[in-house]
Amino acid sequence: TNDYVVYTLSGTTLNQITELGSGSSARYAGTKVMSQDVASLSFTYDTVDVTAATKVTISLRTQAVSKGSNMVDTQVANTIFLRNK
Repeated sequence: TNDYVVYTLSGTTLNQITELGSGSSARYAGTKVMSQDVASLSFTYDTVDVTAATKVTISLRTQAVSKGSNMVDTQVANTIFLRNK
Protein backbone atom coordinates (compact mmCIF):
# COMPACT_ATOMS: atom_id res chain seq x y z
CA THR A 1 0.00 0.00 0.00
CA ASN A 2 0.94 3.65 -0.22
CA ASP A 3 2.78 5.80 2.29
CA TYR A 4 0.79 8.74 3.67
CA VAL A 5 2.20 12.18 4.42
CA VAL A 6 0.19 14.77 6.35
CA TYR A 7 1.16 18.36 7.11
CA THR A 8 -0.15 20.02 10.26
CA LEU A 9 0.21 23.57 11.50
CA SER A 10 0.38 23.78 15.30
CA GLY A 11 0.60 27.41 16.33
CA THR A 12 3.50 28.66 14.20
CA THR A 13 5.16 25.26 13.68
CA LEU A 14 4.67 23.26 10.48
CA ASN A 15 5.02 19.50 11.00
CA GLN A 16 5.22 16.61 8.55
CA ILE A 17 3.73 13.32 9.74
CA THR A 18 4.64 10.23 7.71
CA GLU A 19 2.85 6.91 8.01
CA LEU A 20 4.29 4.00 6.05
CA GLY A 21 2.15 1.58 4.13
CA SER A 22 2.90 -2.11 3.99
CA GLY A 23 5.96 -3.17 2.01
CA SER A 24 9.26 -1.41 1.59
CA SER A 25 9.63 2.36 1.69
CA ALA A 26 12.53 4.80 1.43
CA ARG A 27 10.81 7.10 3.93
CA TYR A 28 10.98 7.12 7.72
CA ALA A 29 7.79 7.03 9.77
CA GLY A 30 7.21 9.75 12.33
CA THR A 31 6.87 13.49 12.81
CA LYS A 32 9.39 16.04 11.58
CA VAL A 33 9.39 19.84 12.09
CA MET A 34 9.47 21.40 8.62
CA SER A 35 9.38 25.09 9.58
CA GLN A 36 8.93 27.40 12.54
CA ASP A 37 7.66 30.98 12.81
CA VAL A 38 5.00 30.28 10.17
CA ALA A 39 2.86 33.35 9.52
CA SER A 40 0.69 31.81 6.79
CA LEU A 41 0.27 28.58 4.86
CA SER A 42 -2.07 27.96 1.94
CA PHE A 43 -2.90 25.22 -0.54
CA THR A 44 -4.51 26.38 -3.80
CA TYR A 45 -5.90 23.78 -6.19
CA ASP A 46 -6.33 24.25 -9.95
CA THR A 47 -10.08 23.57 -9.63
CA VAL A 48 -12.76 24.09 -6.99
CA ASP A 49 -13.43 20.33 -6.97
CA VAL A 50 -10.34 19.03 -5.14
CA THR A 51 -11.14 15.44 -6.19
CA ALA A 52 -10.58 16.54 -9.81
CA ALA A 53 -7.43 18.57 -9.09
CA THR A 54 -4.27 17.82 -11.05
CA LYS A 55 -1.98 20.35 -9.38
CA VAL A 56 -1.72 22.33 -6.16
CA THR A 57 0.22 25.47 -5.29
CA ILE A 58 1.63 25.61 -1.77
CA SER A 59 2.52 29.02 -0.33
CA LEU A 60 4.42 29.48 2.93
CA ARG A 61 5.32 32.70 4.70
CA THR A 62 7.51 32.94 7.81
CA GLN A 63 8.27 35.93 10.01
CA ALA A 64 10.96 36.00 12.69
CA VAL A 65 13.11 38.50 14.54
CA SER A 66 16.78 38.24 13.68
CA LYS A 67 19.74 39.80 15.52
CA GLY A 68 18.28 42.62 17.50
CA SER A 69 14.95 43.82 16.22
CA ASN A 70 15.24 43.19 12.47
CA MET A 71 12.16 41.39 11.17
CA VAL A 72 12.88 38.77 8.52
CA ASP A 73 9.90 38.04 6.29
CA THR A 74 10.31 35.10 3.89
CA GLN A 75 7.80 33.85 1.33
CA VAL A 76 8.09 30.74 -0.83
CA ALA A 77 5.67 29.03 -3.19
CA ASN A 78 5.77 25.95 -5.37
CA THR A 79 3.33 24.19 -7.67
CA ILE A 80 3.24 20.42 -7.69
CA PHE A 81 1.49 18.01 -10.04
CA LEU A 82 -0.48 15.22 -8.38
CA ARG A 83 0.72 11.75 -9.32
CA ASN A 84 -2.65 10.07 -8.97
CA LYS A 85 -4.10 12.08 -11.87
